[in-house]
Amino acid sequence: MKKKIICSLILIPMLASCGGNNGELVIKVVEPDYTPTLPEFKKKDAGTLLEDENYAYFDFYEISDFHGAVSYDKDEKRLGLERLSSYFDKKRELNPGGTFLLSSGDMWQGSADSNITRGNLVTYSMDVMNFAAMTLGNHEFDWTVEWIKNNKQRATFPLLAANLIDKATNKVADFVQPSTVITRGDYKIGVIGTIGDNIKSSIIASAVENYDFANEVETVVAEAAKLRGEEYKCDIVVWTSHNDVEHLKNVTGSTDLGVDLIFGGHSHETIVSDINGIPALESKDYGRSIPHCQLKLNKSTKEVSPVEGFGCDENPTAVEYEADADITGILNQYNEKYITPVKEQKLGSANGDLKIENLANYAVETMFNRIKTAYPDLVCRAAFTNINGGVRNDIKSGEIKYGNVYESFPFDNELVIMETTGRKLQNYAAGNVSNAALYQDIYKYGALNSTDKYLFITTDYLATNTQFFANAGEVKVYTKLILRDIIAEAIKKAGSVKADDYKTTAKVEFQKIK
Repeated sequence: MKKKIICSLILIPMLASCGGNNGELVIKVVEPDYTPTLPEFKKKDAGTLLEDENYAYFDFYEISDFHGAVSYDKDEKRLGLERLSSYFDKKRELNPGGTFLLSSGDMWQGSADSNITRGNLVTYSMDVMNFAAMTLGNHEFDWTVEWIKNNKQRATFPLLAANLIDKATNKVADFVQPSTVITRGDYKIGVIGTIGDNIKSSIIASAVENYDFANEVETVVAEAAKLRGEEYKCDIVVWTSHNDVEHLKNVTGSTDLGVDLIFGGHSHETIVSDINGIPALESKDYGRSIPHCQLKLNKSTKEVSPVEGFGCDENPTAVEYEADADITGILNQYNEKYITPVKEQKLGSANGDLKIENLANYAVETMFNRIKTAYPDLVCRAAFTNINGGVRNDIKSGEIKYGNVYESFPFDNELVIMETTGRKLQNYAAGNVSNAALYQDIYKYGALNSTDKYLFITTDYLATNTQFFANAGEVKVYTKLILRDIIAEAIKKAGSVKADDYKTTAKVEFQKIK
């Protein structure tokens, strides 16, 4: 659990009320027990398996890093949930009994629509699409394990993470499976899921403090052997990893994994490659490319091989698909009750496009000023946030709604106040933390002493990330202030934001350290 040290004499102002009175922001998420009226989830894979005299054919489609991209956007090549379902239905017609939909993670977190519903909207939509399995990604942990469990209860497909180990039991965590076995006709297909053992630092530390990430390659080799063994006798084994294919290629080396197909994730890039001759594919973020590989199984020899032409559809919106009515029905219920009242709130305007860099600069200034107001007795010397990754979208010129801010700052990052030495703070401010925006207010308070302790502001994610501030020092205050919401509050208060004001951060050079 987070160790929260809050100064007892300081009262933290409430940012908003659920009622939105007096012009306050409405900040609300779905109740954990809310269930919309649902359609009957049809079993779409019960049709004929594509086969001929010598071979049986199996089609695998994958999507990762969807990040709650609920809405259709033809120009951005985002199908959205309603048309993604129709896309897969059309593909399934080619091989009704031999088509599999798989996910390599990061499906829920990333848009107002999905965040407000805590992933439930995406999970129910995946039920409609008849996904076979979903591997957890790092952002599935953003709302804590309790929301993973909540979504598991709503899923008609298993959640996979073979290398997620509960420290208390030294076994796979009880809310995931290491693999799943799917029977189609006379054939068994095993699917293994893992999460990158190298990306634990991409998860807020408190969310996974009770878990370890075992070595992916060793885990897959062992699990594949089990699936092919006497207990399961799988004809085909597929590995879905929430890890970059290129990284997997490096760590696998010449190891025989015992799998027939690999899907990766996490890097947000379209990848069509191979690992030791095994097809290895990865989808672009937001569903902007969709990998597909057809495998053929020799009925006599049981040899498995890819059919020529595997790769990624890099323009999934090229065909005009109709919206799936079942998903539209679910979406409309969440829209009416939760989504629209929050994301359509008008905040102000921008007099030019606010690019990611502008928004990062605006964020650190807002962080600094908000903490100064909330904690007037604490002297903080700087504020840091991450740029790429922390800020996900531009905000276009014109009216700004809360939904726009949500798209740019989709993560529920809490502001924290850390303590570090003067020497470390000077190094951070000198640019020795890559991918970080910085706001300084140093000059006013004089020079830094090398070994003295000073306060600075960042987010709970960066505070525990080894690439940022995990080794900086101690978190003194967890403020309960969410970065996205203080930015929305600041825009609403100001009424407008001038893009040109945030081309660079407001910096004051450090005086020479003593």
